[in-house]
Amino acid sequence: MLWLACIAAAVQALGHHRPSDVLGSTLLACVCYGLAARLPPTAAAPDVALALSAAVALAAGVRSDSLALSLVDAAAAFVCAALLRYIATEGPAHAARRTRPAVG
Repeated sequence: MLWLACIAAAVQALGHHRPSDVLGSTLLACVCYGLAARLPPTAAAPDVALALSAAVALAAGVRSDSLALSLVDAAAAFVCAALLRYIATEGPAHAARRTRPAVG
């Protein structure tokens, strides 16, 4: 999540991508993760990582031309990190795993 928040904010701050680009790529990654998570169980990500992601997103999204654009970039990056955390810990793959009948 830290890496996602950092890169999502940085590529926007550098002008390489728009907020919709990073959100779209995060949604694609979440879909892929959701499919992969249906395999063996995984450990939940700690909540501390989400707080650190906010700080990393804010630092990586800093732009010299506009405070408002810096905040937009950081907010989009944080939404990406929060979405990834949700999918990893509470998403549909985990719900499906909890509702499977026990074998044997």
